[in-house]
Amino acid sequence: MRARQGFKRSVYLVLNLPFLTRFFAATILIAGACAPTAGTENAQERTPPAEPYNIVLIVADDLGVNDVGYNGNPAIATPRLDALATHGAVFRNAYASSPVCATSRAGLLTGVYQQRFGMESNPSPRRLAARTVLDDPGAEMAPEVLGDPPHEERGLPPEAVTIAERLKDAGYKTAHIGKWHLGSADGYTPNDQGYDEFYGFLGGASMFAERDDPDVVGAQLEWNGLDNFLWERLSYSLQRNGESQPERPYQTDAFGAAARDFISKAGGAPFFLSIAFNAPHNPLQAPKDLVAQQPEALPHRNRVYYAMIESLDRNIGVVMDELERTGLRDRTIVIVTSDNGGAAYIRIDDVNSPFRGFKANFWEGGVRVPLVVDVPGAAPADVDEPVSLLDLAPMIFNAAGVEAERLDGHSPLAATAGPRTLAWRNNTLSAVRRGDWKLIRDAKRDRNWLYNLKKDPEEHHNLAETRPDMVAKLTAEYERATADWPTKPAWGPTYYLPVHADPVENPIEAENDDWTYWPG
Repeated sequence: MRARQGFKRSVYLVLNLPFLTRFFAATILIAGACAPTAGTENAQERTPPAEPYNIVLIVADDLGVNDVGYNGNPAIATPRLDALATHGAVFRNAYASSPVCATSRAGLLTGVYQQRFGMESNPSPRRLAARTVLDDPGAEMAPEVLGDPPHEERGLPPEAVTIAERLKDAGYKTAHIGKWHLGSADGYTPNDQGYDEFYGFLGGASMFAERDDPDVVGAQLEWNGLDNFLWERLSYSLQRNGESQPERPYQTDAFGAAARDFISKAGGAPFFLSIAFNAPHNPLQAPKDLVAQQPEALPHRNRVYYAMIESLDRNIGVVMDELERTGLRDRTIVIVTSDNGGAAYIRIDDVNSPFRGFKANFWEGGVRVPLVVDVPGAAPADVDEPVSLLDLAPMIFNAAGVEAERLDGHSPLAATAGPRTLAWRNNTLSAVRRGDWKLIRDAKRDRNWLYNLKKDPEEHHNLAETRPDMVAKLTAEYERATADWPTKPAWGPTYYLPVHADPVENPIEAENDDWTYWPG
């Protein structure tokens, strides 16, 4: 039996992270009136909704910080997300707890560092890695570890307590729509992890449409072993609560429609809806009408990739329109983010611009993600302080009036003065940020990279050799922050993949040495 927490209806809680009290011009009160938080600029009292807040958590897949219109990319049209950014809080220094899919999602959906569950690598079968990743220059298989759990049990373990479980115990209706990637065995599925309803797929990827769909355009990445495998072998996967579904709509549209239907049937009970769109993760497939709107001068893959993001945005609009139609918008918090940064293997170099790094490494482009939080009645905000996606869990619990045992997110009711520490670890690769300083460590290569992000946010100047004092200081801070993490993960890496900080075809032959092995 998992630990659960009761619903506290008789207390008020302020929905904000410590820094949000300075930026939100409306203080949100739950189950009672209260004066504005001291120090909040232009704060106003507002009447709380008659019901607890609904929560809609939208997570894109491999969406880079430059893949959204509100960050100034002229090549991509995301008007619905831009509207949320205009009216909500935009976090400029938001970090995923991992630069790859499954591990990041485990932290996001629990509010706890995924290393506490032993999750440090994606659940990649060895046979898949041997057929795909080894096509990439410099990649090598990791030694097989006897006793590692089977692939279907490499995910969020049953003893982990998710946001959905806590809110379900508090009387919320819960649904997960889209990608899961956190295990497929009994005890590991969304229905086992607190969700009343699940509509989507359990693995790390699915075809967005059948390959011969006349209304969908594809773009294969011939240079990438994984993408070649996906186009050769990947199926279209869709289920509802464990039952395979026969329909084959374009998946981004299917997930938007399923979210709309869930909202329309929610009734009077509050709900927690997590929508994990698989766009713009490969295989690259997009609706033909949106591809046709892209400039013909662009490379084909760019046109398909941008159309995938515009389809994602269109379906964010489907969700928002349904909230308006049902009259639920004024008591629904909407959060939009990504599981990690954009991928290098799609060869669209500016997905994480202006930052270096990509999915599967710890430069800023790998872990810095878009994050918009739109709270009804709150003033627009542009937040520069570093935040973690782990912070979303305590923020959600405060909105729901739910108490939870220890979380790794930055609780708004336990604010601490001074700079914040963010830590990352994936087997032999680790990183830590403390205040303006960040250290990346690749133990397999025995290399360090040290950056002052205030002076050098794009991480062009490695100071590891000239500032050994700061390397030592951050190493000690990392060891302090991770002292209670298990030293051995639940399963070991399957492969080591070189991933460069810059767009290159062969990291290990690049002119500069800014690449790390990703233990996948």
